[in-house]
Amino acid sequence: MNERLYQWFGGRSAVCATQHGKEQAMGPLLAQHAGIQLFTLPEFDTDRFGTFTREIPRAGSMIEAARAKAISAAEIACVDLAIASEGSFGPHPSFGLIAGNLEIVLLLDRRHGLEIVGQHLTTNVRWVHGVVHSTEQALELAQRGGFPSHAMVVRRSENDPVGMIKGLNDEESFVQAVQHLLATNEGRPIFIESDLRAHCNPTRMQNIRCATLDLLEEMARFCPACGAPGFQRMEAIPGLLCRWCRLPTSLPSAYRFECNRCGHQLTQTVEESFADPGQCSFCNP
Repeated sequence: MNERLYQWFGGRSAVCATQHGKEQAMGPLLAQHAGIQLFTLPEFDTDRFGTFTREIPRAGSMIEAARAKAISAAEIACVDLAIASEGSFGPHPSFGLIAGNLEIVLLLDRRHGLEIVGQHLTTNVRWVHGVVHSTEQALELAQRGGFPSHAMVVRRSENDPVGMIKGLNDEESFVQAVQHLLATNEGRPIFIESDLRAHCNPTRMQNIRCATLDLLEEMARFCPACGAPGFQRMEAIPGLLCRWCRLPTSLPSAYRFECNRCGHQLTQTVEESFADPGQCSFCNP
């Protein structure tokens, strides 16, 4: 238990804005390290903030969506502390041909005027999608996505929600759904994809846990001016010099921190004196 964090959060109840079991990944860590007790709202509908299956688009950025969830849940539960998360899948920003998953976890503390965000970007994903013409193709693609421990979605086409079936995590139900849609889709192939909701994708749930750990690290960095938790790293400033040629690289030479409570900012240089030449675009083009 971090004693300074406990002074701010210990013994407080926080609503977790989820309908997909994310409190299982977040709750034990927040209780252990900050003394926060999570609870959920049984009827809280997070789908209205956007769905992975695209029938409801997400409004705004990931942080804006997570903030909207947290505010809504806090108002319904009549509490001043809320936790929400948001995830996205796509090409990894550093390895374009490899899939990536970015998870953010946001803490909203209306008592102290704090908003703190943790994040985790990883290539540890179970995410497949594609057009299939047969049950055999569907099973092969699903198994590449971790089926049946990772659930699947079956639909007529990539963007048609009519008749879509989510949460398929056993072979019998999956095969029945595939066969039904193939038989009623006027001879056209169908589309299957991973169900990326947290309770249907254990790998994503692990990544949410990692984002929660990062949130706790951000919470445990205190502002040197006002003492509030969440003195967050806001920007990486590139330019660390190469050990061989002494030219600037794209690696961070410093980080900019900012307190979202009092606005204090600080730029801190990294501990490393030089970058590895393997990371230099001149020495290793």
